[in-house]
Amino acid sequence: MDGENSIKIEEKRKFRKADLYIELGLIFVLGFFIGIAIKNEAEKRITIGFDDYKMKIGPHDFALNKMQDSLLNEQINAKQ
Repeated sequence: MDGENSIKIEEKRKFRKADLYIELGLIFVLGFFIGIAIKNEAEKRITIGFDDYKMKIGPHDFALNKMQDSLLNEQINAKQ
């Protein structure tokens, strides 16, 4: 009986090890495909680098320097 139990335990260990390798492989493949999908979607929306000079730059909606000056003046006037 003990011999049969030890054989069953060894078989279970082998199956667990094989299951672990299969799960790790599936996780790797899933991560690979998710990475490809994210890259393809990012290419559609993000433009950085080589083609930047081709971008059409519209008028700037905000003048940050003027906004800072006006906020600073408002704070100074509020303190007085």
